[in-house]
Amino acid sequence: MTIKEIAEAVGKTDRAVRNWANKVAEKDSSMSELISVSTSTHPADFGKNETMAIIEKGMGKNAAYMYRQNADSAPMSYQPHTDIDKLVALVETLVNTVTKMSYQSATNRQPIGNQLLLSEEPITAMTLTGYSRVNNLSLSEGDKRTAGMVLRGICNQRGLTIKPIPDAHYGRVNTYPIELLDEYYTP
Repeated sequence: MTIKEIAEAVGKTDRAVRNWANKVAEKDSSMSELISVSTSTHPADFGKNETMAIIEKGMGKNAAYMYRQNADSAPMSYQPHTDIDKLVALVETLVNTVTKMSYQSATNRQPIGNQLLLSEEPITAMTLTGYSRVNNLSLSEGDKRTAGMVLRGICNQRGLTIKPIPDAHYGRVNTYPIELLDEYYTP
């Protein structure tokens, strides 16, 4: 992949990715040679390991691990012919991997990144956002607000526990028993 392709795939600027590559090149002479012969008409084409090293330098080990998983487990079924085709293929692979990792995290059965989940206990409650992502439900903020009020009422009637958890966007959000969420969203 070229620096431009890496930048497009990870949603960063070419300049940021070039800086990451230069930092990796400080410790890796073969990378340094690739960058030194690169021009705008003939950009350096980094292999999978070099691309992973660049992504790890800029975004951390988990992002590099996701790239490795994508590259190893999702070979493209066709050869893209344009930059747009390449970008579409990368975005589809990334979305599939993130969805798979979200589901694995939610069901607490698989490792995330290069770290194993700490608990072997099955997850018994989820937020509305988490449940909608795992089950591919398209819920607006209004839908979640309405569902939250209804679910809170049902929990209070049945004596079920609602556990609030920290949330970066809202400050805190409620988790509801998965059985109740299944019941609520089953037609």
